[in-house]
Amino acid sequence: MIRKLVCLIILLPLLANSQSPNDWINYDQNYFKFPISNDGIYRISFEALVNAGINVTELDPENIQIFAKGKEIPIYIQGDSDGSFDSKDFIEFYGEKNTGWYDHVLFSDSSHVLNPYISMFSDTLYHFLTWNSSTSNLRMKNEVDLNFNAYPQSNFFWDEILYTSKSQFNAGGKTPVGYSLPEYSDGEGRYIEAVFASRQAQYPWPVEPSNTSNVYKSAPDDGWVKVKLVGLTPNEHSIQVKLNDSLIYNDTKSNYASATVNCQVPSDFWEDQTDVLVKHISTELNFNNKLGIAYVHLRYPKLYNLNGESNATMYIPPGPESKDLLVIQNFNNLSSTVRLYDLTNGYRVHAQPLSGKFYALVPNKGNERKCYLMTESGIKNISNIVPVSQESSKFINYQDAIIKKGGIDYLLVTGHDLLKSANEYSEYRESKGLKSIVFDMDHTMSAHHCGPGLLM
Repeated sequence: MIRKLVCLIILLPLLANSQSPNDWINYDQNYFKFPISNDGIYRISFEALVNAGINVTELDPENIQIFAKGKEIPIYIQGDSDGSFDSKDFIEFYGEKNTGWYDHVLFSDSSHVLNPYISMFSDTLYHFLTWNSSTSNLRMKNEVDLNFNAYPQSNFFWDEILYTSKSQFNAGGKTPVGYSLPEYSDGEGRYIEAVFASRQAQYPWPVEPSNTSNVYKSAPDDGWVKVKLVGLTPNEHSIQVKLNDSLIYNDTKSNYASATVNCQVPSDFWEDQTDVLVKHISTELNFNNKLGIAYVHLRYPKLYNLNGESNATMYIPPGPESKDLLVIQNFNNLSSTVRLYDLTNGYRVHAQPLSGKFYALVPNKGNERKCYLMTESGIKNISNIVPVSQESSKFINYQDAIIKKGGIDYLLVTGHDLLKSANEYSEYRESKGLKSIVFDMDHTMSAHHCGPGLLM
């Protein structure tokens, strides 16, 4: 009974606070789901579709769609122009793990979420594959222009470094007698570590030489540093945050309150080594006075020198022409083809090796582009594709079912393992003249673009 009550408490805020959360679903279409727990480029092969029970022989590649977080994502399909999905064809896309992107619906004040980068529940995000009759679905366009002399070279990109962890959990505010508040409260979520009074924490730690290397000091805009802190004990917390030797935050927070540090950093301030120091100020060591660090996030302008990395996320500013030329140095291609994926505008860009460097032309739409550079050898394959429920590959329109019944007297919410028993109980209630309907929790969570991986 308690377990069912917990599931219901978790589900209702999701339903209540979402604005048409399942309007991405066409209830006449088939949907197949698969989990992703790491960011990266993924492929779905002909064989994987067949193994999922999809009748590939009747599938036009142009009709295929993939959804994540309730939105269609751009995909690339090898061999989609002939109207058939053949044995050598594949679907390619950028998949994302789950973060705290949806936790905010559980809070009365969305600013109280402690860590937007780490989900409170699971790092797994379900993606959904479906198909319709349209030939204008969202696609990742191939960019193979090699006319490198025709466009100006981009001087820098924005690099972001995030220090965070799911290792610790803070239950948020407390009642006067020390119990956790019944509602989701300020500072609730995942954090990296606790800092005792009179101690300090440094990021990166252990020291990473040249963590902010190859700085471009002439960027027209500022970078930034963001730090999120939270009181873990009912004490006064005197806090200082330094960026290298510069004090960027100095304040006192009471009890379980959270603190957000957001500091603009000029491009000429950054050095090859940049440390963030969080100090919990006190005249004496106190193990009962603890301050939590949820994340430390840096953004700085960087030259296109990747220090031997074999993948990189880059935020590329718009240039003056229709395309921007990237000349990338010190990238380890692992003896494999290199591609750059424009995740913002949906381009799959070939990176051409020339004289030990890689050249790529990225279309410019006037906006900053989040791009992912990687080698073909780093592409991951999807294999565990299944229908959205064990009974059907179609979503159930529960709202429509309730309307057709003319309203209901009993709403039963259950996990899939108890579905048979719940349906039997629903039939019993119906036999007594009480209109009833059963919600499959896993099915419902999938419909609200979270996927059953949201709940642990």
